[in-house]
Amino acid sequence: MQNQKAQAAHNNNHHHKAFIKLKLTVSVMPSPSFLQFRLQCELICRRLEWMMQLHCMVRIQPAEFSNNFKH
Repeated sequence: MQNQKAQAAHNNNHHHKAFIKLKLTVSVMPSPSFLQFRLQCELICRRLEWMMQLHCMVRIQPAEFSNNFKH
C-alpha cells in the first residue's frame, strides 16, 4: 500500500531558471530498510526526471509521525 502526497512551490532566479521544491510523503508497507526506501525515492525521482525533463535531487528527512498513523 502506498500513500503519496505532493506539494510544490517554485520561484525564478535572475536567469529565469525554475526551481521546484517537491515534498513527497511516501508510506510503504511493510516497512522496508532505509536503503530500500532511499532506492524507492530515487526511482520516483528518476521517473520524474524522465517525464518532466528536469534534474532531480533526493533529500530524505525523518517524517513527523501523526497520532493517527496506522500500522
